[in-house]
Amino acid sequence: MMGIGNLTELTDADTNGINALLFGMISELDINAVLATSVSPHAVNAIAEADVARRIMYAAKSDDRLPRGYCNGLLGLHDRRPFTYSCAEIQEMLRRLKILALEFK
Repeated sequence: MMGIGNLTELTDADTNGINALLFGMISELDINAVLATSVSPHAVNAIAEADVARRIMYAAKSDDRLPRGYCNGLLGLHDRRPFTYSCAEIQEMLRRLKILALEFK
């Protein structure tokens, strides 16, 4: 058994990243029981995040691959594909904005 509450509750860091790292280690060490808590206000979602991290890391280990592409549930600050527009689409938007700017002069 591994207790993860102290790290998620008492560290001034976002719990989704902490849970991802912890469950990566837990999966690699074949730990089959985890004690997780959610008491402090900043860790209110820690249990749900721990479950997502557990599922991702378990699947990755079972598939013998990196924990990427299973789920976006732990991406809180970044998107998997942050630049959703192609260069051509951006140029077209710029062209339209210039036309609109000229119309409002």
